[in-house]
Amino acid sequence: MKASDTGCVFCTGNQRYLLIVSRKAAQTPNRATSGDVLPPVALPQHDGRGPGHIAFGIRKDALDFWRARLAKHDVDLLSEISWESGARSLYFRDPNGHMIELATPGIWEAP
Repeated sequence: MKASDTGCVFCTGNQRYLLIVSRKAAQTPNRATSGDVLPPVALPQHDGRGPGHIAFGIRKDALDFWRARLAKHDVDLLSEISWESGARSLYFRDPNGHMIELATPGIWEAP
């Protein structure tokens, strides 16, 4: 487990993690060490309650495919993050406003 003012992360298996984010942090944009901005997880109408963010792992070589697929379906890309580890994340919202992340391997190092 790793904890910070934002929340905590638990390693639940090989490349599987559970992130718990505080309500305050869910409503605040964050900045990655690369300087990229992560949008707030929760929309104001959600008040930081309930499901706000889910991430799915994708292969690193699938980033271009996913960018094109999202654009083809008129899905606005909120942010693209380059992590220190070389991993990347794409962020967008589903029709109900929940944040979806597509993440390549390597965001979280093994504890």
